[in-house]
Amino acid sequence: TMLDAHVVWRSKTLPIEMSHSLLEDLKLAKYYGYGKDLNGGPAFVVRSGRFNPKGPNARHLETAVHAVVYITEQLLKDTTADSFSVLYDRADFSISENFDLELIKAVNKVMADNYPERLTGAYVFPSGIVLRQLYKIVSPFLDPRTRTKIHMLPSHKDLAQYFDVSTLEECYGGHGTFDPETAYPSVANGKES
Repeated sequence: TMLDAHVVWRSKTLPIEMSHSLLEDLKLAKYYGYGKDLNGGPAFVVRSGRFNPKGPNARHLETAVHAVVYITEQLLKDTTADSFSVLYDRADFSISENFDLELIKAVNKVMADNYPERLTGAYVFPSGIVLRQLYKIVSPFLDPRTRTKIHMLPSHKDLAQYFDVSTLEECYGGHGTFDPETAYPSVANGKES
């Protein structure tokens, strides 16, 4: 059953211990927890313009997936909320440089299999007219429950419909700044992978 598979996955995967490679990936600030949604749930920020699927500093898929799981576990552990919101930031995104379909598929599978119903919503920001039109074409093919959780946000003012903007970073109209250098524990015992 799905529950049995989840129990096996948790026993094999968790807890995720901090390693040099995981810490390096997290410090790139491609994804991190920062801020709250209007229900008090944590915000999981995804900065797609920082994705690095290729080149000399390309991400390692397993490490990147572990980073997302690590953040998810931290967000759910550090809150009384039972769900979180994803702020998918498209700033500085280049389809030729940052598009990482392999990572998106891997993370989607882990989340669907092991964190079902934990997603309050996914908010794509900023979303221009072309992306919104493309989403209208693709959305009928999505599961209806999933479709209701995805929102295209064209401007900063739209963030306030879903997030407590004051808890977000300055680039989203809030008052804080995420510092990846101080956000994570150091590596214990020189663990390498």
